[in-house]
Amino acid sequence: MTHLKQLTGAAIGMVVLTLSLRAQTLPLERRVFILSKTYESIPLQFAHWRAASFRPDQLDSVYQVFLKRTLETETRKDFALLMREFVALLNNGHSWYNDSKIFGATLPIGFNWMNIDNKWIVTRTDIDGMQPGDMVVRVNGKDIDDYYQQLSKYFAGSDKRAKQGQLLWTLAALLPSDCTFEVQTKSGNVKQISVNRLSLKPSVRVPKTESRWLEAGKIGYIKVPSFNNPEYEKDALEQLKGFINAAAIIVDVRGNGGGSTPSRLTRALMNKPYRWWTESSPLTVGLFRYYAQARPDIELNEYFNNAQLTWQSAEIQPDSGAYAGSLVILTDRRTGSAAEDFAVPFKDNGRATLIGEATGGSTGQPYMFNFGDGISIGIGTKRAFMPNGAEFEGIGIMPDIAVPMQREDIYSGKDRALEKAIAEAKKPIQER
Repeated sequence: MTHLKQLTGAAIGMVVLTLSLRAQTLPLERRVFILSKTYESIPLQFAHWRAASFRPDQLDSVYQVFLKRTLETETRKDFALLMREFVALLNNGHSWYNDSKIFGATLPIGFNWMNIDNKWIVTRTDIDGMQPGDMVVRVNGKDIDDYYQQLSKYFAGSDKRAKQGQLLWTLAALLPSDCTFEVQTKSGNVKQISVNRLSLKPSVRVPKTESRWLEAGKIGYIKVPSFNNPEYEKDALEQLKGFINAAAIIVDVRGNGGGSTPSRLTRALMNKPYRWWTESSPLTVGLFRYYAQARPDIELNEYFNNAQLTWQSAEIQPDSGAYAGSLVILTDRRTGSAAEDFAVPFKDNGRATLIGEATGGSTGQPYMFNFGDGISIGIGTKRAFMPNGAEFEGIGIMPDIAVPMQREDIYSGKDRALEKAIAEAKKPIQER
């Protein structure tokens, strides 16, 4: 009974906290400052105009619309959604607005999913009666595709795949504590599952770099789940030592959303000359802006109006002690940012065979500003290209061997991409 009272008290406390946070307001001058600081930062920092929903010369008009709406917002939650909508118009995965007191104070939703062939497929679940491979059809009687259409205006990303990946956590922030999920099972039947989200435990999974022999003494496997902490790269380098004499190594960066570019791991695996990406960033020069405004007829006006600083990587010679065996890199749609930086030089010079899905197609360095009280923005200030200048923003780095995720694989637990990587690793070098 005591335990039940404690549980009930904790649940009530969470509800009260969630409701109080959603009812919070921000002072008018603070809302205007946050919007205006974001508006000011865009022409100075933003490097991805090609994908944006509006042209640079339309920014003032867009700002005025959002300024009027900012004056009319009533709650902190409404303002957070408004700012998400504003930044989402940039269509860039490295541009964002976050309010941790709104989007970080949400109840668990109990599962993860992935959009496969335009179906919302469960990939992991803590909900009884739901299993990986099931397709979520409706939530609280509403079709998932309808939710996507309604909420997609809040999703920052350079393509539809990236935006689809933001639907679940947005739903988690907006859905009530009591939910009914309708899922299609493997047999094709649709069943309803009622869940009280207060009863779900927050999913705490601390990923770590892992390695093992796939074929003793011959094929090593290293999975690096993230690069957002130096420990991940450090552990990968340490584990690599055990495979230094292996005939082949498979490096798995599926699901790795990035962090800091793992240059040391790249050097340790690179045994041939290589190049990093080509980069560009806005070149904001007052005189250029004057020319663009005062002399709209001059031939170079477009360059003055949208000047970019672009630089390329020089060819880098490999380290003498780098791993010399065959290399395969596994990628998927969730491989992004610094994990794409990692894949770029191997794709460019053919040192590794990339297998799996195209990467997320979003890398760069955001300009960040912290407003305090859990509120911050990021504006994508660097645009990256393949070393030869080819674009991959909104496209992704294409695998050499495509192995798309399938619903049947999730039900069976079969990893076809890894199976293909093992088969590739076993091939003699001359067959590749």
